[in-house]
Amino acid sequence: MAGQSRLDGSVRRFASIVLFSVSVFAAVSGCAKVSEGAGNDTDTQQIMEVKTDFDAYEAVMNGKDQFLYFADGEDKAQSMNLMGVLDVFPSVGSAYKEIAGFAVVDLDGDGEQEVVLQITDVGADGGGFLILRCKDEQIHGYTANYKTFSELKTDGTFAYISLARPDDGIGTIRFREKGYDMIPFACSKTSYDLKTVTYQKGQKRISEEAYLDLKKQHQAKTDVVWHPWNQDIF
Repeated sequence: MAGQSRLDGSVRRFASIVLFSVSVFAAVSGCAKVSEGAGNDTDTQQIMEVKTDFDAYEAVMNGKDQFLYFADGEDKAQSMNLMGVLDVFPSVGSAYKEIAGFAVVDLDGDGEQEVVLQITDVGADGGGFLILRCKDEQIHGYTANYKTFSELKTDGTFAYISLARPDDGIGTIRFREKGYDMIPFACSKTSYDLKTVTYQKGQKRISEEAYLDLKKQHQAKTDVVWHPWNQDIF
């Protein structure tokens, strides 16, 4: 009975994720995009396009298809199975890395949804994130460090912390042909001697009070929904 209960729970969770994913993946172009005709009607062809779009991500997430992994700064992609990405993140605790969950969100505000997977590790500086993006009818993948997508919101903005310095900020993503750039919306900047801190909104210098207010405004936004990872449900 316990096994049946777990199975029933997985089925219910899968059903909810499918329903959720169909609605959010409907906006993804490249693999498939639902167009709006007169009267905003949805026909059989549009429904099949949504299914095709979801299947493209599903096939990568269940390990049946590979995706094109673009390492930071590299022009040439590597075909990779999803679980193979665990070896991309450097950490002494690599044997304990796992995919913890995923979220569906429009990272760059272009109306097309991406998938963000969180990779965790036992090490304090281990793990990170994998961004899956549908481009040119293929799934592309890019990594981000573990301090990138803190407080990820439904509008694609997020809080981040610098790896090398005691700086933080609020930013978003801008995709390019073979990767992405992080675009700071507001940030703190510490001097090289670590004695002074300045604050910016875009290219404009602002006060600490104004910066903290921007952080509060960001925190008040709606968080993305992180779904627990279970490859078996795909």
